[in-house]
Amino acid sequence: ISQLFEDAVVRLSSTGATVVIFTGIDTSFTPVFRAFRGKIAIYNENLRAIADRYDCIVADQWSLKEIQDPRFFDDDRLHLNALGHHEVARMVLRALNVSNDLVPMQPDPFPTRTWREARAGDLVWARTHLVPWVLRRLRHQSSGDNLTAKRPQPLPIATTGAISLPTEDA
Repeated sequence: ISQLFEDAVVRLSSTGATVVIFTGIDTSFTPVFRAFRGKIAIYNENLRAIADRYDCIVADQWSLKEIQDPRFFDDDRLHLNALGHHEVARMVLRALNVSNDLVPMQPDPFPTRTWREARAGDLVWARTHLVPWVLRRLRHQSSGDNLTAKRPQPLPIATTGAISLPTEDA
């Protein structure tokens, strides 16, 4: 994987683009993904070495403590929710030395639940998200198979101020 990633960075760097590489997150806070922590750390070190070789900017999600909290993740417990994306955006802007007015966002407190209610929620999550994910992997399918791009054509990006996106009709 590292070689494929490095090949992509070489191609991007050769165009003069500023390449931003995102590390994986520290999964020590989540019981299900904690077992992958060591592999993610090794992967991150490979990414850092590639970033050093090609003068890339590293968006260090591993050290972003704000998102090491389940409240920053969507119901699938794998993808960031709006709060998580907001914190990653703040971190990337800092890495790029881009001034901005984004302020930290605080998630709502966890609802009070009994042990039994929490385990019932875990079972719903496993049935809704984990089992289908495992079955897709066994069938060598991706959850992105048969999806089309929301915006298949490249869009211009403003270099100052806010980014202008077309309306849904465009």
